[in-house]
Amino acid sequence: IDWHLGFGCAAVGMAFGLSQYVLDRRHLQPAIERMAAERAARAAQTSASATGTPVALSADEWSRILAIFVLFVFATLFWAGYEQAGSTLALIGDRNTRLELFGIGFPSSWLQSLQPIFVVLLAPVFAWTWLRLGSREPSVPTKFAFGLMFMGLAFVVMMPAGSALDADTAFKISPWPLIFWNLFSELAELSISPVGLSAITKLSPARLVGLMMGVWFVSLAFGNKLAGSLAAYVETMPLHTMFTSIAGVLLGAAVIMFLLVRPVRRLMGNVK
Repeated sequence: IDWHLGFGCAAVGMAFGLSQYVLDRRHLQPAIERMAAERAARAAQTSASATGTPVALSADEWSRILAIFVLFVFATLFWAGYEQAGSTLALIGDRNTRLELFGIGFPSSWLQSLQPIFVVLLAPVFAWTWLRLGSREPSVPTKFAFGLMFMGLAFVVMMPAGSALDADTAFKISPWPLIFWNLFSELAELSISPVGLSAITKLSPARLVGLMMGVWFVSLAFGNKLAGSLAAYVETMPLHTMFTSIAGVLLGAAVIMFLLVRPVRRLMGNVK
């Protein structure tokens, strides 16, 4: 609509975020204390290495690194599905969607705002839910399994729309399938992305936190590469087949992740 308005809205949002941080930073004190303890541990290990005494990884540390690898693989599959938002789903929204809701027309670019809107709306709900559950909060691998399930369901929602577009390429679908796709994709992201970031910092050996965080972000790179390869089929593969295949892989991955919950929790040791 207007570049100045867009950047102005972003500035207002950043101001609200900074205000929240200043007003609520006292709640971060436990995390700050934990980070200080980790820095002290890394300093001790660095000092030992400097004196010529190598610090080998313990069996527990290797076990937690293996847990990170498992989460890495499933996160890659999640990102491959999630990042269809900017390619396959964006093209459908622009070319094959009836851009009208409740009698009000809108540009296709507004559909790209759905994910951030759902993030803003749902992130507090997820945070409150985890705190409310307390000791009953699902484990990290359980959250990953639910995230993969939600991402798979997002593509299940798109399967009827894909069939309609396969039958008639000039057909315009309702925006509702895309709205629900974005809703389920954000339920998935909030179950995986922040959970994964937190898990990596807790699972990584203190002296390798930076390196392992980089490994986590490689999962995004691999996932985006896979997403691009999948999006290339949008012109040659029937959409119903494409959505069914992606949904099948993600839901299958969710089942496998559910089966791996206990083994991964054992690998994680006392990390919650």
